[in-house]
Amino acid sequence: MMIKIKAKELITEFALRDKTQKKIGMIFLVFLTLCVSVNLNAQTSDDWTNLRRSIWDTDDATLRVPCLRLVDASGAQVAGLAPAFSINLVATADTLTLGSNLRALAEVPASCLDLLTLSSDGSTAIYQTSSVQFDSDAALFKDIYFTLELQASLAVSPVSFNVISATSRNYVRAGYQSDAVLDLITDKQRVFDDADLEILGQEIVRRLVVSEAGVYNAVCRYKDTLGGVIELIETVAGNARYRLNQSFTNANNGAIFFNGECDVYNRDLNLFETRLERIGAFVLALP
Repeated sequence: MMIKIKAKELITEFALRDKTQKKIGMIFLVFLTLCVSVNLNAQTSDDWTNLRRSIWDTDDATLRVPCLRLVDASGAQVAGLAPAFSINLVATADTLTLGSNLRALAEVPASCLDLLTLSSDGSTAIYQTSSVQFDSDAALFKDIYFTLELQASLAVSPVSFNVISATSRNYVRAGYQSDAVLDLITDKQRVFDDADLEILGQEIVRRLVVSEAGVYNAVCRYKDTLGGVIELIETVAGNARYRLNQSFTNANNGAIFFNGECDVYNRDLNLFETRLERIGAFVLALP
């Protein structure tokens, strides 16, 4: 059954905790009541350029969705249709109408965050996302994310979505409150490559302090802080492989080292969280 929530009813769904957040919620709802007639700028194929997540475009009263995955009621790809799309949902009266400018994607990118599910009889579609942001007033909205659920009947044209639910949250970025990860070098012939960096990244993620469950990862690289400690020996299929400078001996134990530096991401938001410098410590400890 199609559930239509009007703007006044939807306000209570936000459960906003203070006046600042209430202002944010009201701005999000304004398109449901005030955008009956709106002059939209010409939409182009660049509507989604550089968008890492869905954005509410306040100037054009449009929800710009850079990627949504299309699935059937069982979660499988819909036969005969592209697996993902970029779309615009334009505010019209109290609904969001599918804009004429859309883009079919040949495959689902790893960065795709949103989901569109078709009902088993093909009569309705449910749009879900938990990563919408506003494009304006970055200082106010930079850590505010919205979770939306919209529903549309596919029996009428143009396709228009009604808001089923909309909630906001103030996202607290991940933090790291632990020591550097120590790796003792006990063999001069040891090779350091992507495998060691992956292990370091996994350990960094394990030690993260996060505000919400999600998919986090750390992309790490070597930093030869002292210079000349490690030497590139070969690159195989993009995997750079290093080895300790062979002139070092156990007399250099403890004093010779190089580091791992990691960038931490929340993949559920396509969000760069933080850069951790000198977070991996590869220290000479030869026998």
